[in-house]
Amino acid sequence: MYFILDTLHPDGDKMGDVWEAYLPAKEGYPLCDKLPGFPRKRFMPMIGLVTITLMIENIIGLDISLPRKTVNWTMPSLEAMGIEGLSLKRNLITILSNKNARGWEIRLESEKLYYFTIEILDEQKKKTL
Repeated sequence: MYFILDTLHPDGDKMGDVWEAYLPAKEGYPLCDKLPGFPRKRFMPMIGLVTITLMIENIIGLDISLPRKTVNWTMPSLEAMGIEGLSLKRNLITILSNKNARGWEIRLESEKLYYFTIEILDEQKKKTL
């Protein structure tokens, strides 16, 4: 996220822009000789997708890997939050945390098997299911 924002607002007097793709570990957009015109500047479908992805990863705290079939949820503290009906290929998952009469409950619903890890930073707890 830092590199995307840094490319949008670079240092100095030049204006930044939003691109279809970014370099994974430094600022700027990738250069590609095999695909002419890639990455496209201000390509709106990709900008919308990047915005949603950044929200899921950085605000909700989900890190999902389809090849490894893992879902990692990092929460700063226990609070009511989550996501419902997230489509992972042909699988819908719901991950929610809420407080009930017995205490905090974290619920995972998935049509397929995923390895689920939750980490609560304030309480220094990590659990894998």
